[in-house]
Amino acid sequence: MRFAYVYFMKPEPDRVRAIAPHHAAYWQQLALRDYRGGPFADGSGGLITFDTDSPERAEELVSRDPFLRERLLERHSIKEWIADTGPGSPHTVHVRGPRPTSKQLLYELRDVAVAVPLALAAPLIRPWHARWGASDDEVAASMPGDELVPGCQVNWTRAITIEGSPESVWPWLAQVGFGKAGFYSNDLLDNVAHPSADRIDPQLQRVRIGDWVPMFSKVDATMAFRVHSFKPRECLVWSKPDSTWAWTLTPLPQRRTRLVTRLRQRYDWSAPGGALVSVALIELGDFPMMRRMLKGIKERAEAAGASAGAGMLARRPKWACLQQPAGDTLTRSRSPEPPARAASQQDPVT
Repeated sequence: MRFAYVYFMKPEPDRVRAIAPHHAAYWQQLALRDYRGGPFADGSGGLITFDTDSPERAEELVSRDPFLRERLLERHSIKEWIADTGPGSPHTVHVRGPRPTSKQLLYELRDVAVAVPLALAAPLIRPWHARWGASDDEVAASMPGDELVPGCQVNWTRAITIEGSPESVWPWLAQVGFGKAGFYSNDLLDNVAHPSADRIDPQLQRVRIGDWVPMFSKVDATMAFRVHSFKPRECLVWSKPDSTWAWTLTPLPQRRTRLVTRLRQRYDWSAPGGALVSVALIELGDFPMMRRMLKGIKERAEAAGASAGAGMLARRPKWACLQQPAGDTLTRSRSPEPPARAASQQDPVT
């Protein structure tokens, strides 16, 4: 996470000059990622930007600043900073979260062992994987963003049903991205082995038009998507010049959600090198990644819902549980079995 620390000095120039070398030495010896800092030209204060793991860690680092410890600051603030250098101006982001434990690494190796055969087989099973989990109606339906990139050679629609409302699924989508929550997919390949988030991060829930959705550390108009449009809990569209990636969330009976995603990609053969890279990534890598991502979102949303339900049961007051008197016979009406889902919306077995 990147932070901006802005501070303004008290009008005590002699003391400021005496402490300034200690202030500079403190920040330089921390060796923080992407550290930049310096005073304002008018001497009223200064600005420092840096990367660290959490807001709490940022607060801790600032609290040790010699300027602050010597009570030389009239005011200061710390804000998470989304550095946007503009389209076409590359910058980098760093992976978020802790390194994997040995157990997590074993799980990641297992996921890769499943993904590699799927990637090699993907060109042979293209008609099947291009609509993995999706019904005929979902494949044929228009989706937000379809019109943004004409002439696409790829138009793939995948879907999955999640036991949870759209309100419980949306936060997992809102925080997707490298340097954010990850992709809930094959982390060894997609997130340089750092496990994707298994909880909703309030710091990553603000979605805005134009926000970057990084696919890897390099962020520019070629390598990353931007948020094109969205409607919370209903749809989300990411776009770049040659591609769109859209999501829709449709409520189903019994507090379930139908999550549908569509990838559209145009191979630009006027730049053969870039087109070949896109072909390799999309035709081989997309299906294993997308399949695991949809399952990862489903697992997390359902686990969070089950945890919340268990917490509600644990907080029920004692009077809510009626004790049956001895000798009484308790009869319960059998709830009718829920109707089977239509075959067109059943999830795939694999």
